[in-house]
Amino acid sequence: MDVQFISENSYTICNYITKYITKTEKSHFDDQFAADRSTSTFKQFSRFAYASLKERELGAHEALDRVLQNKGELWRSSEVFEWVPTTYPRLRSRVLKKIEDLEKQEGDNQNIFYPDLVHDFYPNRPRDEKHESMSMYEFSKKYEKTYVKKQTDPTQFIQIVDDKGVRIRSMKIRKKTPVIYHHYYNMKTK
Repeated sequence: MDVQFISENSYTICNYITKYITKTEKSHFDDQFAADRSTSTFKQFSRFAYASLKERELGAHEALDRVLQNKGELWRSSEVFEWVPTTYPRLRSRVLKKIEDLEKQEGDNQNIFYPDLVHDFYPNRPRDEKHESMSMYEFSKKYEKTYVKKQTDPTQFIQIVDDKGVRIRSMKIRKKTPVIYHHYYNMKTK
């Protein structure tokens, strides 16, 4: 039996549950390769791969999902979440473009990142009265990225264009209001 004291601090409870659900599987890596030095490395690796797949441990949540035959529905959320990276620019992580996309760029284009909310979408939002007065929080709450090429209802979409008038992306009005996550700053300590 696994018993551990948990205080009434909600952080401690969340930390314990998160560690329990995401605990790593036991590794049989050392056992497999230490077993037989006379066979080839390829054969040892093949044996290890087969054993790893055959004897893989399941977490409690994954086992429950398989028993109930939910096909992954157990951990899906009914809420929509949006992360807005509002840290200092030097601390923000951005998504690098694929090498194929970089090779297709024109020679003078030095941008190695995909467009995102903070650097591209919000600063290049439409310059009308409604959008100009929106904060980044309100903008990210109302609009989401879309990959739809054909827009059936233009009132549900806005076009994001750069300073030169080149289209960056279309964004559509969200059907469900998301929960917005962002960094909280304490002006006394920052």
